[in-house]
Amino acid sequence: MQAIASQEKAAADEAARVQLNAQAAIKAEKIAAEKQRVEAEADHRRLMGLRLGAEALSRFSPSANGMVQSGILAIESLRYQPTFEGRKALAQVLRLTPVAPKLYQGHKHSVRAVAFSRDGHWMASGSEDGTFVLWDLANHMEKRVLAADFRTAPSAFGLAFSYDSHLLAGGGMGAIRIWNTGTSGLVQELNTQGGFVRSLALSPDGTRLAAVLRGSGVKIFQRADNQWAVAATGEDTENVEAVAFLADKLVSAGGSVFNFRFEQYGAWLTDVDLLQPSPLPLSQGEKCRSLSLNDHMSLAALCDQRILLLQSTERGIETLGKPQVNGADFSVSYGVSLSQDDKYVAAVDNNSIIQVFDRPMEELSRLMLLPSSSVAFAPDGKFLAAGLQNGSIALWPTTRGTEAVRLPIVGVTGLAFSPDERKLVTTDGDGILRINEFLGTSGDSKSQETHSLPLAGDLGRPVFSPNGRYLAIRADETVRVINADSWKTIVQYSLSGKDGVTIRFSQDGRKLLLLEPTQVRCFETGKWRETMPRIIGDFSRYALSPDEQLLATFLQRTGNGHHYIRLGQVWSLSTGKELAWEETGREDRDGPSDRPSHGGAQGLIKVSKKWKEITINDEVSPNGQWHFNLNRYSSTLELKEASSDRLVGKLEHDDDLIDATFSPRNRWLATSSKDGTVRLWPLQPQDLIAQACQLLPRNLTQKEWKDLNLEGDYHKTCPSLP
Repeated sequence: MQAIASQEKAAADEAARVQLNAQAAIKAEKIAAEKQRVEAEADHRRLMGLRLGAEALSRFSPSANGMVQSGILAIESLRYQPTFEGRKALAQVLRLTPVAPKLYQGHKHSVRAVAFSRDGHWMASGSEDGTFVLWDLANHMEKRVLAADFRTAPSAFGLAFSYDSHLLAGGGMGAIRIWNTGTSGLVQELNTQGGFVRSLALSPDGTRLAAVLRGSGVKIFQRADNQWAVAATGEDTENVEAVAFLADKLVSAGGSVFNFRFEQYGAWLTDVDLLQPSPLPLSQGEKCRSLSLNDHMSLAALCDQRILLLQSTERGIETLGKPQVNGADFSVSYGVSLSQDDKYVAAVDNNSIIQVFDRPMEELSRLMLLPSSSVAFAPDGKFLAAGLQNGSIALWPTTRGTEAVRLPIVGVTGLAFSPDERKLVTTDGDGILRINEFLGTSGDSKSQETHSLPLAGDLGRPVFSPNGRYLAIRADETVRVINADSWKTIVQYSLSGKDGVTIRFSQDGRKLLLLEPTQVRCFETGKWRETMPRIIGDFSRYALSPDEQLLATFLQRTGNGHHYIRLGQVWSLSTGKELAWEETGREDRDGPSDRPSHGGAQGLIKVSKKWKEITINDEVSPNGQWHFNLNRYSSTLELKEASSDRLVGKLEHDDDLIDATFSPRNRWLATSSKDGTVRLWPLQPQDLIAQACQLLPRNLTQKEWKDLNLEGDYHKTCPSLP
């Protein structure tokens, strides 16, 4: 019986073992299948991210559809998996997409002309419905509808202010009207014998009015005793499209002008008294339709094959910069404007999109996607006005850059984020330390200056402790340690000088290192006492061991000839003692050294060359994904992929850069500039997507979704967009 029981037990144990093995095999199969599924899904997401990112790059073009398709595809790409291609495509779209403009309803039909007075007080608009509106910029865009009776469409095209801003001339079908801007009253009506007024220009001295009449050519009106009368009519000027005054000369563009008995296209400079034209450089043979002048005597001409830039100098009329060669994109457009500061040229293209170029027109900087007919820069250059096809006026800020947060702080010399990325500390040339706190998402980021500390003197870059409790900063020849809650100074240390000073907290926050060119000191945080004897020497670079117990110092100096002598040393941060050294490059003519060329634990010298260098300006993101090279003579920071050095995006200011830094958790890149702003640029996919969904005008249509062969059922990529 006992043997039978043993056999039964053994059989039961074997059955249990087999069952356990079977269960283990099933579990292993499930784990392997799940792993395979996860890997397959990861591969799928990676491949979809790459495919959509590449498609987003290929679809990018300076058009409404090209911008939308590229932007939406890039968002979909980042949602699958962030890739270089997806980031670059979205960066291209964001760079060219301005913030939403302010809109003002002025007319019922397309606004064919907009203009600003030179004093910046007034803006005028004229519509093809025959109405003219005077906008009081100094009084919250107060709208004044001017007396006009141009009933035959098309109307209201020519529009010009006098140089003193007191008069406004507007032309329609059959007449030119002149109004007083102060009273909005009609001063005089000039009969054009039924001709449609294409362009108007008032001379700087206010005595002449030039008008281009479709089919009748150029007429010059002279003012005497506050009355205007025809003084000259240009012969063979039927094909002229636009006029503008350049000092006492008249610039005209289009067909043959003033006694040219053959058809010729281009732009001419004409002596108004003698009516003698001379062609402008590089313009002949092209039909030019629109002109824009500024007070710098610079001229933009919108021609069939290019946008031509000219300037009046002591040597005569000269070309400026690089002509925009995609002139065919503007072949039927009439809208062009040159900013007063010569920074930008804006033109309405054949698709009614405004393209803004940096002077000297080497790069497209902005695309305004609202359907437009006319365009003009404000005299101060702060915004761009567009006459829209729906009868509205749009005002865009001209400032460059599509950042998520913009802080108006002038003269910022240094930047530092708190470890939690909730505070941004700035220093300026007046010795003031400012603390800005900001919240949130890229879609709704707000900032507020909470403290301002007048430290006085020359300030270095601020440095936070890892726990965010302390902030250390060099102020002239001292280092101050400040409590980051009360923002009061805890302790102050004297320095041997203010040049070449680096401040560093240890990763555990227990040590504060002050690294100077001639000495190194280490302090215990909290008690703020020195933890070791000072390390004395000559140093140009420093590096910490991974456990931060050892410090490597490096010095390179020129020997007695065209060669370098290099010295590397390793020190204990507990005792301050030198543990190893190595000198290379010394020659006989340099004289003998006071000790051997190497000594101590040479293994430390070898590994110290791989330690991370301590730097004041860290141009690599904490996660090692991104890097930049700060050029303080440029207004553009190029963000690159660290592993490949491929350009991801261009981050733009309106003036030269001063400083830049990554936030500790890789969410932001902050930049400061001479333009008086600090700007925060999002780096994380979710923040970039939120920003893009704020700026893009619409989602893909269902047809576009199908044509692009996107995966899954149609959905709105950005739920808040149409």
